[in-house]
Amino acid sequence: MKLPLYLKILLLVTIGLAVWTQFSTDEPGEVDANSRVTAAKKVPERVTAKPAAANSDTDAVADLFPVYSPPTKNVPVPVTQSVSFPFRAVGLWQSEGAKIVILTDGTRNWLLCNTCRKAGYIRPGGLITPDWRLQAIEANNLIIESTPGRMQNSISLNSLNITTAITK
Repeated sequence: MKLPLYLKILLLVTIGLAVWTQFSTDEPGEVDANSRVTAAKKVPERVTAKPAAANSDTDAVADLFPVYSPPTKNVPVPVTQSVSFPFRAVGLWQSEGAKIVILTDGTRNWLLCNTCRKAGYIRPGGLITPDWRLQAIEANNLIIESTPGRMQNSISLNSLNITTAITK
């Protein structure tokens, strides 16, 4: 294999620098090999003393691979806030044996039903809003539970007139 001229020159320069660094010193002036050996012998030995506070052999050894454990923070326990009850029943009717209740919060209306399987009706166990869940539709009242505080509220259906839907 033939090497290009620039690689041959680079190889010679590299070899020359390696030889030069091997035989040159950082000290000014010329130093022979014997003086290097004597200089190395003049270095005082290190005195190693055990730490006074070490109780056992494992305390003196540094842990090179410590197990990480995240710092513990004292997080205050969140206080559950009671959510004001925003709902009221505004309508009630019976259709095909199913009791349907209209619930409102003043801006939106929801249809609540025990047996309805159509879309848009909320059955017991379903969420009315993210904070409120319908627990049960009983004969005379609705039971609604707040999800953050698990507080149950009841809405009486006695004041509502039952309207029977006539379907033909």
